[in-house]
Amino acid sequence: MWHPIPVSEEKETDPYLTKQLIAYIGNKRSLLGFLGTVFSSLENKGDRTVFSDPFAGSGAVARLARKMGYSVLANDWEPYSKIVNSCYIGINKSDLKNLFGEYGGVEKVFREINHLDGEPSDPYISRHYAPENTEEADYHTERLFYTTENALFIDRARTWIEERYSGWDLDEKQLKEKYILLASLLYEVSTHANTSGVFKACHKGFGGHGKDALTRILAPMEMEIPHLVDSSEKMIIENLDAADFVSQNSSHMTYLDPPYNSHQYGSNYFMLNTVALWDKPPVSGDRKDDGRFVEKAGIRKDWIQTRSPFCYRKDAPGAFSGLLDSIDSRYIMLSYNTEGIIPFGELYDIMENQGRTELYCRDYILYRGGKQSLSRQNYNMELLLVLDRKEKPGKSDRKKVERFLLERKLITLLRRPFHPEKMKTNFPCRNQSVDLSPSQDGSFLLGTREYYVFRDMPSTETLEVLSDRQLETLFSLLEDSLCGDNQEEARVLINLMRQSREEKMRNRYGRRLLQVVRKFAFKKYRELFEETARELERLIADENKVFGSLSEGLASIKSIAAMRFRG
Repeated sequence: MWHPIPVSEEKETDPYLTKQLIAYIGNKRSLLGFLGTVFSSLENKGDRTVFSDPFAGSGAVARLARKMGYSVLANDWEPYSKIVNSCYIGINKSDLKNLFGEYGGVEKVFREINHLDGEPSDPYISRHYAPENTEEADYHTERLFYTTENALFIDRARTWIEERYSGWDLDEKQLKEKYILLASLLYEVSTHANTSGVFKACHKGFGGHGKDALTRILAPMEMEIPHLVDSSEKMIIENLDAADFVSQNSSHMTYLDPPYNSHQYGSNYFMLNTVALWDKPPVSGDRKDDGRFVEKAGIRKDWIQTRSPFCYRKDAPGAFSGLLDSIDSRYIMLSYNTEGIIPFGELYDIMENQGRTELYCRDYILYRGGKQSLSRQNYNMELLLVLDRKEKPGKSDRKKVERFLLERKLITLLRRPFHPEKMKTNFPCRNQSVDLSPSQDGSFLLGTREYYVFRDMPSTETLEVLSDRQLETLFSLLEDSLCGDNQEEARVLINLMRQSREEKMRNRYGRRLLQVVRKFAFKKYRELFEETARELERLIADENKVFGSLSEGLASIKSIAAMRFRG
């Protein structure tokens, strides 16, 4: 079975749940309302609920569980995660008044660190990962993970902390103080990095050629006192392999969010581990003949120690099955990503071998039928697989879940851009509507914008009358009607701009056209980009009334492309 979960339109405002979360692939901050609703339906009514999160990462979900009054068992293999969660999950807000007494209290110690100046005694981040001078930074010969000023801030703050809290053999009070300071610093290290979220590479120039997110990157670091909440429940925070952790700790429910693709967290977030551990591993300074670094990012070599089997197609199914066998929980919840390494059917079979497995989904308006924005980019429906070990699998559960996913796949496809001529070849079309009914009797009509994007989305009731075979046939025909690539979509948009009588719609198509062209303003698409740019320049000159609005945007994209082409 699958269960749609209504999503509140109100945004979560509690800073404990929404603020000071390190930038992280797969961060579940936007899903907390959805997850909280599911957790509430499964919690141990009338008794304490023990909640296990063996892949805690940034701690977003563990914080939610703590806020909901659960006893939280949080774990992650990466050292930076252990530190962050030891602060936000392991320390009460009321503890703050009893900490940092020798420095005059928590506010004074943060003020002191934020006002440190002078050269650090042993610069590390500023030596290896930042330019000598921010204003004269050269991405060809320097690593630009941070501005000079922010790199010096990290060195000063981290040195100050280690001089007063050396190592990890500390008493309980000292550990709490160190966790608080490091968690705050790690948030700054994550937030003000000159990257797109991971540390496998920094931008070429601050903000990259597109100068994106310059305010965030250039803003001076300033450590903030963590937002904490009180709880009387027991909390456990560990730094173990997930299977080892769950084998040592029983719980009522376990939430699983393992890596779902080939990208390893140890290398993606090596900088956070370097600042967390402050062990200053050697960084290669070897250069090529042109002065560039041989090792562009300077990634620490020991990241392989936390290499995850979940990142490999051949290893992930066995690792997942073994993990389930190690868990002592009634409920096991798995965040499902359609781009994951393990196919859905295989995951479902592994879970169903241990009990009844149901699917929970975030109930978006797109699945109830409704309008679609031309600029909408995010079409995913959030899914959560829930295994109940006390219930036996239902005979029709698998079939119902597969049907739901088939419908979801179709709706996702309907969100993509189509080629009007292909659409008219494959379906009856009239008055900007497409007849998608198998019998072409008009019973399944959806409105479009010039047969380029669907304006309407089907309701569940509309899809229910179609058989699996009919849905699969419809999917195949729609897939055949898509724009084949970005260049084809660009040509479609050029034609739509010509045909549009409304200036408002012409401008919207123009904005989308520039977005599409920007997608191939990269070295590997250079020939394609230059061909398209020349065509647009001719159109701007010859048909200025229609295409003149593109002039400024195209010039900006060409400037970015030129820098990328030069390397």
